[in-house]
Amino acid sequence: AAGGTHFIWLDADEIFSANFIKNSNTTITSLQPGEGLSMRWVHLWKNEKHYLDDTKSPYGKLWKCFIVCDSPKMGFKDHALSESRTQEIVQKIIKVNEEDGVVLHFQFLNGKAMFYKHAWYRCQELLEGKRSARRINATYVLDYDFTNKFKTQHLPNSWTEGLVILTKENKNAWHRNAILKDFNKYGIEKFEPLDIWRYLPELTDIFRTKTGRMPQPTLFPKWLLVLNRLKNVILNRLKKLHKRLVSVLR
Repeated sequence: AAGGTHFIWLDADEIFSANFIKNSNTTITSLQPGEGLSMRWVHLWKNEKHYLDDTKSPYGKLWKCFIVCDSPKMGFKDHALSESRTQEIVQKIIKVNEEDGVVLHFQFLNGKAMFYKHAWYRCQELLEGKRSARRINATYVLDYDFTNKFKTQHLPNSWTEGLVILTKENKNAWHRNAILKDFNKYGIEKFEPLDIWRYLPELTDIFRTKTGRMPQPTLFPKWLLVLNRLKNVILNRLKKLHKRLVSVLR
């Protein structure tokens, strides 16, 4: 109704890299109805000078659709949480090379705030009651790399030149306060199956004080998670192959 055509989805802790911004208007407006622009989702890793660049991490090398040219056939499904960033159905995805631009993500600059945010997500999904604690834990898996085993790279100047990257700590107290409020309202043991305790010792101490024991989260076996990831990789490749076959047949 407003006459909009091209739409950009960025979270509050994300920005386009400098080299993309230079040509962004031309790149974005070149999209046709039903087309989406996929860019690498680059995670700054524990400081503002390095980013994660390791395929062993689920966050190591990811491309996401951040920009679309709207079409009447495209729409969103209704989700309370974990909703799709862009429309569920994008007819054609165009991939942007890293040399032409990326999206910089700042979530992992502040580990504690990130853990509280993800813990809040898990608590809300558990209260929603649509999925089991095991499935919730598998969705919000956090491979933060406490041992510094993952490879990182120095942020290239082409990505950051002229950008202001703020590193002041954001304590994100509202996530913590909301979790504690839910503990008091529903009882802390209701949230025991969630895998939130090992990341946040403060919550573990509260649980132990109230119950006299350590929390026992409900988790899928590691081998099953590995098989599930392998299944998802195979399914994604089959989907891509199907799209190519359809385009060839047309």
